[in-house]
Amino acid sequence: MPTAQKTPEQWIDFIAKQELPALTSTAKLLDKFSNDDVSSLPNLSKAILHDQALSSCLLKVANNVQRLSVNPVTTVSRATVVLGIQTVKNICLTSKVIDSLIKNKHLEAKVFDKIKRLMACSFYAGQLAKMMI
Repeated sequence: MPTAQKTPEQWIDFIAKQELPALTSTAKLLDKFSNDDVSSLPNLSKAILHDQALSSCLLKVANNVQRLSVNPVTTVSRATVVLGIQTVKNICLTSKVIDSLIKNKHLEAKVFDKIKRLMACSFYAGQLAKMMI
């Protein structure tokens, strides 16, 4: 019998128990924002500005996305408008997951190698998809 799907709160509790407090706080922060792109974007931008690594990551992604505009994205608020709230949430969570897993001192070498291999495959697939477009 398959196990029941976990709720976001259950996942956050599970991750918090695995000693990833930075990821937990980011997940809780992002969970506060609804999927309403209009009212949540300014609040989300302000929250992201408190984390320099997230801000930098978000600006890099926003500037790598091929858009009609040739002007570079220089502010987090502009990046959230360009990318949309769901994409920004995904970028923030992915960035924190990768950062937390790589910095976790309790990972076995085998697990760490598998994470690196899976990340490399994901990035390679993303580059291939970008080239195909």
